[in-house]
Amino acid sequence: MSFSDRVIMKVLVDLFVIFVPACVAVILKYFVEPTKRGFFCNDHQIMNSYKTDTVPGTLMDVCGVIGVILIIIFVETIYHKTDANSKPVKFLSWTISPYVQNLYHYITVFVFAEAIDRCVLEAIKLTVGRLRPHFMDLCKPVLMDGSTCSDPQNLNRYIEDYTCSNANATAKQLRDVHMSFPSGHTSFSFMTALFCVFYIESRMKCRRSTIMLKRLLQLILITGAAYVASSRIPDNKHFHSDVYVGFIAGFSIAYLVSFYASNMFKKNDVIESNTQVKVNILSVANSIASCEHQIFRKHKKKMICSRRILFKISFDVIAILTPVCFALFLQNYVQPVQRGFFCNDHSIMYPQKKDTVPSNAMDMCGILGGILLIIVVETLFNKSESTYNVNSRPVKLWNWTVKPYIQNLYHYITMYLFAQAVIRFLEEGIKAVVGRLRPNFMDICKPMLSDGTNCSNTKNFDKYIQDYTCSNANATPGDLRYIRVSFVSGHTSFSFMTAFFLVFYLESRMKCRQSTQMLKNFLQLSLITTAIYISSTRLSDFKHHFSDVFAGMVLGCFIAYFVCFHMSNMFKKEVLETKSHV
Repeated sequence: MSFSDRVIMKVLVDLFVIFVPACVAVILKYFVEPTKRGFFCNDHQIMNSYKTDTVPGTLMDVCGVIGVILIIIFVETIYHKTDANSKPVKFLSWTISPYVQNLYHYITVFVFAEAIDRCVLEAIKLTVGRLRPHFMDLCKPVLMDGSTCSDPQNLNRYIEDYTCSNANATAKQLRDVHMSFPSGHTSFSFMTALFCVFYIESRMKCRRSTIMLKRLLQLILITGAAYVASSRIPDNKHFHSDVYVGFIAGFSIAYLVSFYASNMFKKNDVIESNTQVKVNILSVANSIASCEHQIFRKHKKKMICSRRILFKISFDVIAILTPVCFALFLQNYVQPVQRGFFCNDHSIMYPQKKDTVPSNAMDMCGILGGILLIIVVETLFNKSESTYNVNSRPVKLWNWTVKPYIQNLYHYITMYLFAQAVIRFLEEGIKAVVGRLRPNFMDICKPMLSDGTNCSNTKNFDKYIQDYTCSNANATPGDLRYIRVSFVSGHTSFSFMTAFFLVFYLESRMKCRQSTQMLKNFLQLSLITTAIYISSTRLSDFKHHFSDVFAGMVLGCFIAYFVCFHMSNMFKKEVLETKSHV
């Protein structure tokens, strides 16, 4: 493939990874209706008055996108237009200067970050369908029986069948009132500001006398984002949790794109092009090649014995099966703690709904999909390794020679299955010990108190109920156990552990050229977006509280990080054995 063909391929790949999330975001924004969640008529959180935006969305989008592009053009023009460390490249009959290359790279990465941010935020908003704080004022809901929330019979009743009677509200406003979580203004502003902060830190080369100017620009960007985010609460557009999660989403996308999709903080090794250096490089290359040949011969003679291999496999199997067995025991034979409740607790009065993402389908797709991804990456990118190091050499198992390719497949698949086993064991243990009631507890259990009364009796409203039985004849024993294991979210911990394990794996093992770097980052962000979508469905399906989902995310990310960075050799530098005279 010629150099011009490689340039064309890179441009096409860049356009593809930007076009896909942008199109998905547009489809979600204009053609998909959000989840229609119900409400309680006496829920004061959604009774705030409707206000206009302090910072209009369109103005924020235009200023944010154009402002960042202008900052990139300014910094590259002032500080990097004559960059001695970069070389011009030939594309067909044109010579592309390093200045143009850098402009294209950083603007493309920024647009990619914007597309991902919009796609992720729209998906979460539509899936969760959280009502905004001004819902009552804008919608003015009327129930199917013609009554309204001012009628006393509707207090402490979860309303799902209703229509909005406000004739002054537009269709767009009535759609938007169901999309509170998370804050799009906050996510966009912090993603844009932090991307610029990282970019300026990397590319704006200041002397000591002008370092305060750079810090002032960074501070202005963060202050602007904080102002936009803060305005969403007094404008009655979002709850505090919406803004917090919007900040986390914006920060995460800016960090991942700046540190992994771009080369902002990667050190470039510059080699002088004089004759003596070339001779030294050739000499070193010959020495390394000779050393590698001797190492290969040495390792070939010193094959690891079959007994040690069987010993390792046995320990690996035990390490995987032990937490799996404990998880199955906890799930099937241990009853969770039976916690009490208040009869007027709105957080456990939501209706029962089917899972948007069934557990069995998620488990099968997650485990098999992860294994398949590992096989594809090892086959395409790491099968033909020309050098052998101390951690990757052929070994002897009876009459078979096990190549490094098979060893790597075994190692990473084993680590992946071990992580899956550990996350299942931990989540089942926490669920049984905590025993938190699910949001649909009342609907599934229909509790009957020991004195024969139920929660419709007003004298039980402010009373903490511990002595009760579930009167729902249609609920199975599995259902009655299921409603007491809300904390932590198993779907969330599994999906985030799976996603981040594979994200770390791709970062370590998928060796990409610069032309396909964004394709790898697109795969990584797709995995994270899938995990976020699965987590969001647990809120809209009324299976978990917000804190259950957040704790599941933290647990899943922690297990993935611990296994990838401290148990596997993903990010350990491979050191070749050398003889003392080399």
